This record gives sequence, C-alpha cells and structure tokens, in this order.
Amino acid sequence: MMQASAPQEPDWDMLGGKAISDPVASSAAEVLFPPVAGHIQELLDTQPDALDYVLDILRKHVEPVIGGATYGNLMTSLVNYLGPDASYLLAWLAQAQADPAEQQARFEALEQHAREFSPEVVAFYRAIIGTFGQEMELALIRSNELPDNWNVISREVLYDVINNSFLIQLTIEKFNGEKTVIEGPPDSILSLATGIIITARLVDTRDVFSQDRIDTFLAEAEELIALLRPEPEPADEAAEK
Repeated sequence: MMQASAPQEPDWDMLGGKAISDPVASSAAEVLFPPVAGHIQELLDTQPDALDYVLDILRKHVEPVIGGATYGNLMTSLVNYLGPDASYLLAWLAQAQADPAEQQARFEALEQHAREFSPEVVAFYRAIIGTFGQEMELALIRSNELPDNWNVISREVLYDVINNSFLIQLTIEKFNGEKTVIEGPPDSILSLATGIIITARLVDTRDVFSQDRIDTFLAEAEELIALLRPEPEPADEAAEK
C-alpha cells in the first residue's frame, strides 16, 4: 500500500472510467483516503447538513432521466462542493455497485484509513451510496456510450382473436433516456430485422463483433430460421411426386 506521506497524483482517467476495478485504479484511489477523510471530517464539523446538500445535488441531476451528460454534470457539481478528491473517491465507491463484495471491501479500506477521524466520515459516504449509488453507476455507464445507442429493448406479441392477427410491439430505450415504440404485423417486423441484418453485413469483417454477441445472434437466428423454413415433405409423399 502506498504511504500517505508521499502521495501520488491519482489517475483521474482510471478513476472515472470502466477500468475502476483494475489494481492501478484501486491503488490510485487509496492515495486519497487519508486526505479525503480529513477533508470530509472538517466539512461535517463546519457544515452539519453537508450530507443533505450532496443528496440534493445528486437528486437534481439523476431525476427524472439519466442521460449521457448526467455523469459529467453531476461530477462537476460535486467537485464544486466537495472538491475533486472527495468527489472522485465517491465515484470510485459507486462504481462497485454491481458487486456487493467488492463495494464492501472498498468501504472497509476507506474505514481503515479513516479510523483517526470520526465514524461520521464513512457513514457520510455510505449514506450517499445507499441513496444514489445505483443512479451514479448508471450515469457512468451511459456517459461511456453513444447517446443514441440503444440500451434496452422490451417486446410484446399480441394476438387479436377477432381478426385472427398478430401485432408485435417493440419499445427501444436509448442511453440518452429517450424511448421509441415500433409496432407492426409480423411481416413488417421481419422486414425490419432483414434491414438490420443487411446493415450489419456492410461492416464486412468479423473482428469487430464480440464472440458472446455472435453466439447469441447465431442461436436466435437458427431458431427463427427453423421456424420460417418449410418442413421437409415425408419421403413417401416426395416419391409420389
């Protein structure tokens, strides 16, 4: 572990990016523990309602929609109030939201370095993460994506008994929070799928597709092909023809 007496400049790119679980990023974050603990202790001593201020800042930026610019905007506001070190340490804690064991380990590391200060320092961070940790993580994820890239697709297949027809509804949510609804009969959705496949073929190289996406696509495509392809005629009927 790095010595607090010889602090190194944190790697902000690592702290603010997807590689936050990388050992280098964790080491960079650990450099912040002692000075941040002292800073937050002083803040709490002079501003007892500091936690409410931070929660209000986060609430302002994550409600009602988390978009591609949300993370940058909320970090700017947090830095203006907490300072850069305390703000980026908060981001580091939030980015372990999907892994409870890792997040607990990070809090324990912070707690170990904050022992000389009041337990209020760790409680301060726990309260923020407990209230808005998921929203902060989602904001970070969306900040690293193209705003108009799709994020979630939900689907419904409806059957009209009276008209003996199907209606397919697709709801596509983009990373900027916008939603688009597409609906139509099976032939229309099949034409849409065909257009997407034709577009994907224009890439003309396999290397840009990840293997897990390839495997999923091929499995689903085989299921659809099996559904659409006519069943082979029995051998005896084919012989009669």
